Amino acid sequence: MGVHGHFGLMASATATDLNGVADRGLRVVMGALSLLFEVARAQYAKAGRVGLINNSILASRDIVRVRTALENAGLEPWARQA
Repeated sequence: MGVHGHFGLMASATATDLNGVADRGLRVVMGALSLLFEVARAQYAKAGRVGLINNSILASRDIVRVRTALENAGLEPWARQA
């Protein structure tokens, strides 16, 4: 195999390695963003249980709608890449 053959193999291995790194990086970012929304859910539930916020079904629905919209806006661009 000539010099160009070796470089071709190295280039394809490097591209494959970079794709793997990019995939892992994307998963880390999505995991971190998802964790933020999980923490928000848990904090809202705790605040309702201890009486810091009104424990209303309608208020809860509104919070879920807002949080879902924010979550979709924050994670959807990343999800399209996966």
